[in-house]
Amino acid sequence: MVTPATVFLSIKLDHTLV
Repeated sequence: MVTPATVFLSIKLDHTLV
């Protein structure tokens, strides 16, 4: 299940890793 929260966390983690 994809929720706005998971999307937000995924983007945040992606920006942190990059």
